[in-house]
Amino acid sequence: MRTIVAITKCSRYEPEAVREALGRVLKPYGGPQELIHPGWRVLLKPNFVVADRAEELSTTHPIVVEAAILAVKAAGATPVVGDSPAFGSARRVAKVSGVLAICERHGVEVIDLNHAQPAPHKSSGGAAVTRYPKLTISGRALEADWILNLPKLKAHCQLRLTGAVKNLYGCVSGKRKWWRHMRSGNDLHLFACMLVKNAYLLPRTFTIVDAIVGMHKTGPRRGSPYPLGLLVAGPDPVAVDRVLAEIIGLPSERLATLEAARTLEFGVPDLNAITIAGEPLDAVRVTNFQVPNELHDIVFKPTRVLQSLFRTLWLKAREHAPAYH
Repeated sequence: MRTIVAITKCSRYEPEAVREALGRVLKPYGGPQELIHPGWRVLLKPNFVVADRAEELSTTHPIVVEAAILAVKAAGATPVVGDSPAFGSARRVAKVSGVLAICERHGVEVIDLNHAQPAPHKSSGGAAVTRYPKLTISGRALEADWILNLPKLKAHCQLRLTGAVKNLYGCVSGKRKWWRHMRSGNDLHLFACMLVKNAYLLPRTFTIVDAIVGMHKTGPRRGSPYPLGLLVAGPDPVAVDRVLAEIIGLPSERLATLEAARTLEFGVPDLNAITIAGEPLDAVRVTNFQVPNELHDIVFKPTRVLQSLFRTLWLKAREHAPAYH
């Protein structure tokens, strides 16, 4: 069977426009009612890399998160928003980015993806991906009936592009992400294979990419805005990333996660095996989206790891400190 990736246009972060666009991008799959079962607990996994305001573009826009919440509720399921940010807690990132106010308005819980545990064995998938070493995943992600992956389309200083596969890395608990960076030994292919295996181990996932305004030149923070005006969706994160690479003019061999997917025989990294629904690729391709040519090391310096650890502990202590008036 050919996999489907859907593309729809959406030019602005306006609630009604985003809700309509989300409905269009889910239509090829039968809409939320066909994708989501009533009574399911659905984890919405935005990009919560760090506590930045929405206009800084490092996080998934709150209006996109709100549209996803409403779609999940309309299907009779219970949404919960969660991530494992680089610094601080998911709740703090949600507060600064504007997502927390939306979650509180709709009665949706915001959780940290902690409680690491070995991922259960999966018999599906090619031999290469099943042979890859076992990994731990957040227990709170593993207990979800469905994961709605909501990445932000951004350039990335270590991978060139972060999209569907990389965003699922947030389902790794806390500083275990840093440890996996260290274990890679600056082997980009090894690191990318770990990202692909991580995506493979998760329960059912479906991706909707916030590419209304992306980030280019550098990333995953402090890049420049690029108004692509799109939502891109699909059940296969590898296929979604292949289409994103095509849209921005990035050769697939330059995106390490696509090469890793070929090695592990997981997902569909071949554009010829993907059916595009909605907007045709020729109508949405761009030629001046910039990604880094020179990539940063995968391994972080020990001083940076320690600074991150202390900063995270300090931020969490502040969150739980009593308020005095």
